Amino acid sequence: MRIQAKAAARNEYVIDLIDWGFACPGFLYAVMPLCAGGSLKSIIADGVGVADAATRLEVMRQLAAGVAGLHADDICHSDLKPANVLLARPVSGPGDVAVRIADLGSARFLGDTTATQT
Repeated sequence: MRIQAKAAARNEYVIDLIDWGFACPGFLYAVMPLCAGGSLKSIIADGVGVADAATRLEVMRQLAAGVAGLHADDICHSDLKPANVLLARPVSGPGDVAVRIADLGSARFLGDTTATQT
């Protein structure tokens, strides 16, 4: 959670961490904003997609900016995939895009030699 909190505080493209704690021993919970636009995985699976090229380019621009911001803070996401790329709201055009990178549970600080490679 320490990495998630640091990343969200400094990077507008990382989903905010509102609260977290332990519901009971061994069960961690995290409270984050609802992303009503769904994940890229769900959009692709539903066959809806992001229709126009300008909107697709804006999604990719924001995703690249978010990853660059993580790397600038010496953070490696380690599990970036369409299911972990959320859209804050439904998208109807390039001006509606609001990408949020989620699930930094596998993230690590770059240079951390204690992390194992998969």
